[in-house]
Amino acid sequence: MPHRTAPLAALLAACLTATASRAGTEITVVAEQFSFKPATVEAEAGAPITITFENKGALSHNLTFPGLDAKTKTIQSGDTVTVTLAPKEPGTYPFVCTVSGHKQAGMKGKLVVE
Repeated sequence: MPHRTAPLAALLAACLTATASRAGTEITVVAEQFSFKPATVEAEAGAPITITFENKGALSHNLTFPGLDAKTKTIQSGDTVTVTLAPKEPGTYPFVCTVSGHKQAGMKGKLVVE
């Protein structure tokens, strides 16, 4: 009977993985003065990614994913907004703040999709 347990365990693990994948990922990214926290976020390919973007800096900021054609509006200090994206391919996708001079001041990060 032990030989039947291994395939059942593998099938159960596959079902659990598929369910988690369909659920998607929720991430919070915080803008500070000239940085994002965290600067690197990870998610699964093919599943929706909902990012809550909070501005805790003193200036206006946005969150833009140039390679994914996704962005938030520019928000004021203390505001929060969400953006949902669904990269189909694994890879590393940069994100930046496109307010003039902010990317150059260090407001950049990366989304790692596996």
